[in-house]
Amino acid sequence: MYLADGLRRRRFGELMDFLVANGVAPETARTELLKVMRGERSKLLEKYRPPADTA
Repeated sequence: MYLADGLRRRRFGELMDFLVANGVAPETARTELLKVMRGERSKLLEKYRPPADTA
């Protein structure tokens, strides 16, 4: 379980970095990523194609 949590946090950080590098404000990126983690839809994130998972 702890390993999965670490991988999840790392991927969250990678996606945050990606979104911020593409002009999304950090607060907005975090809010939208948390929506997706809760199973909600994010119209903003549908506009971006994230980098492939490096894990």
